[in-house]
Amino acid sequence: MRALAASDISGYSPNDSALALSGINHRVRAIESLSTALSRGLHTMEEGNAMLATCYTLVFQSALISDGFPEYMSFIRGCMVVAWQMGVKQLKFVFEVLNDEQLAKMGPYLQGAPGIDPDLTNGAIGSLEACRPLVVRDAEKAFYECMLEIAQAAQISSWQGRFSSSTSLLVIR
Repeated sequence: MRALAASDISGYSPNDSALALSGINHRVRAIESLSTALSRGLHTMEEGNAMLATCYTLVFQSALISDGFPEYMSFIRGCMVVAWQMGVKQLKFVFEVLNDEQLAKMGPYLQGAPGIDPDLTNGAIGSLEACRPLVVRDAEKAFYECMLEIAQAAQISSWQGRFSSSTSLLVIR
């Protein structure tokens, strides 16, 4: 959360490099902690939800970083992987899929997110499409379609990418 807060505040104070540096330092710590936790495996509801919260936070922070689209896609994937692991282990989620009313309330606050460089989204789509021949199993197909839809929606805006219909798969009941 510190990483996201520092990145958000630094957007309002672009001349304060200390805030940007703080955001990156906290981001690196969060990524290292998440990596360590993922390597140990997901065993409890609390661990899963903590990992999911970290991934969500890193996704949102990626949207604030000018060249953060590759990381944005990585952490969307991370959200999906953690959620699938939790679903397989039938662990309870503290995060719920947002309904239309909640999205409408959040819309004005989230629509001001910075745009994503079209070269990055086009590159992501091209890379995903190049991987298509490798996708053979049903689970791989579902995951591939989600990632492709998110990348295509992100061409419109980071808001669309985060709330594309595929992101509803992030929470498995």
